[in-house]
Amino acid sequence: MTPLSRDNCWRRQMLSALDRVGLGCANFLVICRTHSTLMKELGVDPKLVADQLGHTLGNGLRGIAAETGWSLSSIMRALKRAS
Repeated sequence: MTPLSRDNCWRRQMLSALDRVGLGCANFLVICRTHSTLMKELGVDPKLVADQLGHTLGNGLRGIAAETGWSLSSIMRALKRAS
């Protein structure tokens, strides 16, 4: 039995399906971005789209810190300088 890995699944399942519909040149990032664009055009809740893609919309300063890698204190200093 072949182990389940991301590359193995991509090669065996996704790539063959994409080849059948003429999209063999698409990679995983293209598929994700296309999914995101289509969901936004259909008016799907942005939080749901972010959850499906494994992203977060952030939760205040902690969300910004997580997304940017900045510390909360450096964000606070930047906000004070900007105001």
